[in-house]
Amino acid sequence: MDTKEKKTAAPFYLKEIKCPCCRKSVKVFYLPDVTSRLYYPKEKEEDQHVTRWEWKDPANSHINPYHHDILFCPNCSFSDFREEFIDPNVNQSKKTNELRDLFLREMQNSGSLIFRLSKMILPEKMNHEVAIYLHFLTIRIQELLPGPDLQENPLFNRDWKKLARLYLRTAWLFRENQSETGFSSQETSVNHIIRSSLDSIMQNHLGNVRELKKITEQLTGKEEKKDTATLEASRNALLSVQQLMNLFNACESEIMGIIKQFTLQSQLEQTRTVPGLSRMDLFKVDLASYAVLWPDIPDNENACVRKSVQYYTLAANNDQYLSDMEGLLMIEFCLKLTKRAQMKEELSALLTVFSKRGMNIRSALMKKKERARTFQESDHLETEIRKICSLIQDVHFMYKDEIDMNKQGDS
Repeated sequence: MDTKEKKTAAPFYLKEIKCPCCRKSVKVFYLPDVTSRLYYPKEKEEDQHVTRWEWKDPANSHINPYHHDILFCPNCSFSDFREEFIDPNVNQSKKTNELRDLFLREMQNSGSLIFRLSKMILPEKMNHEVAIYLHFLTIRIQELLPGPDLQENPLFNRDWKKLARLYLRTAWLFRENQSETGFSSQETSVNHIIRSSLDSIMQNHLGNVRELKKITEQLTGKEEKKDTATLEASRNALLSVQQLMNLFNACESEIMGIIKQFTLQSQLEQTRTVPGLSRMDLFKVDLASYAVLWPDIPDNENACVRKSVQYYTLAANNDQYLSDMEGLLMIEFCLKLTKRAQMKEELSALLTVFSKRGMNIRSALMKKKERARTFQESDHLETEIRKICSLIQDVHFMYKDEIDMNKQGDS
């Protein structure tokens, strides 16, 4: 559908921008950002997830701004955070130039995951599932660059911080989806849905199996007492029964194939109904169909949080644009993520990293202060030292139990 023909309703409108990838002027389905004051975050969780948005117009309260923070080019299907479209110079890493050729090559392959995900994006019909697909598409585009093994030239590495943000926002979307549908991440795992669906279908056919076995036994018993015509009829019937049995034995693989083909070819704008599967179930089965091309696809909140922590840690350790304090604060944020997700091993490892890094930064600042040539420089460094000490103290107080457990494990 041509973007000129698309209809929009306030507060949405079609905004003309230049795509940072194909570099053509296109019209995108656009929701003004939070600076427009059309809405603002009313309540937040400790990982910065907004649980309640306050809208200037209450009629828009059903709109989730998180669904519209990523823009999608209707010409080439490139997607990225809105700031990359509106002001490409805002990101110092400037990875789009390195991504451009890689992305366009993927879009020429109809079997690639990026191509398939791009066909699931309907910005004008946005919901939780479409938003997750859009985040997945953006993640896969960013992960075309090398990583997480660092390259000698940092220009060719992934944008660690951006990927951390993308995975964290995807975790939020899974969290919201679970709260709306009442499913837990474990109950909606891909394997569980497919297995339970198949078990239900197979259970319904147990009666047929018993009947087929009984007929088979009757046909194969005491052939010497039957005349030629009866034997021929019995053998033909037995052949038919055996064919039915073979079909039934292939039932599971056939069902899997049908589900996979169905989910790959379906369009989100079409009404999809499968007995026993809810909308959320179908979405999970959709994700299962992508697992061949993305083996470790994160299909729940915790899986996304793990990837977010991984990338935030890489950013804190390797991003040349971050100050020492910004890197330490990033590690501190990862502590909140791991604690909320009950990732005990990751939390324990990060506490050790935070403590060592905090102490090293403080020692370096104290040495700089000793060499300070002016009062202003010394006063500035003293302020930074106080900030570091205050942050370390707060973390040690907040995670006292975990730190004590680490000490007991070392002793």
